[in-house]
Amino acid sequence: MNIAIYDLATGAIFQTCQSNKLEDALAACSNDQQCVEVGPEITDISHKIENGIAVPIVLSNDEILDKKWDAVRVRRNILLSETDWMAVRAYEQGVPMSAKVVAYRQALRDITTTAIDPDAIVWPTL
Repeated sequence: MNIAIYDLATGAIFQTCQSNKLEDALAACSNDQQCVEVGPEITDISHKIENGIAVPIVLSNDEILDKKWDAVRVRRNILLSETDWMAVRAYEQGVPMSAKVVAYRQALRDITTTAIDPDAIVWPTL
């Protein structure tokens, strides 16, 4: 079953997870949290819990845009972290990183200032 762990005061979903028993998920909750069984389409971004029922979150256009940019930053950070080892190795060996890797990492860092539309990101490649 799909379980949502949520804040009792706000209804904000912290996470959704799979569990065989609701009781097991409840045991993992803190005092200000609760768990409820939800459908697989329920996420922390799309829904909140009101009176034990998942209800859609209605976002303004600005809030939707902010969440899209947040998703871009998450992907950017993952892509940067995948090349961290190259930077560490170059530092440890006392040699510069290749210009291609430097340019790639800089393009990733600049993505939120150079891109105009979070739905039309052209991701740099290595």
